[in-house]
Amino acid sequence: MADLHEETIIDKPLSDIYPFLANPENRTEIFTNVVKVEKLTNSGGEAGSRYKEVRQLSPTRKVASELEILEVVPNKKISFFTESNALKVEYIYTFEEVEEGTKVVFEGTVQTNSLRTKIMRPFLVNMVRKEDGDNLLSVKKALDS
Repeated sequence: MADLHEETIIDKPLSDIYPFLANPENRTEIFTNVVKVEKLTNSGGEAGSRYKEVRQLSPTRKVASELEILEVVPNKKISFFTESNALKVEYIYTFEEVEEGTKVVFEGTVQTNSLRTKIMRPFLVNMVRKEDGDNLLSVKKALDS
């Protein structure tokens, strides 16, 4: 079960929305604390592509994580996996054309492996929810600008 769930209808065609969300380099426009995304592999946009993502957590603290595209179903679904230290999160976006535009569903799942992260899981989920919980609103704003 996802720890984060958000869905919205964006008054734009799927042909505008899917490529925007499928490109990890646009994460700087979606997530307010993502300040840099750098491609690490020669491939781009397909499963297995890797990126370095840098988040500004406070005025003096930046944290880098590795982001990998896990699954690509063009115009239907894209999923990403990020890992930074012991924090692992899977992000899944699904897309559906509807009469009003495009329905986008976002789900995020925090994964814990060690005893320490399992104990800290509620805190980690809240932290991720605070950072990433309203990203579809940011997508709407970015696509409208």
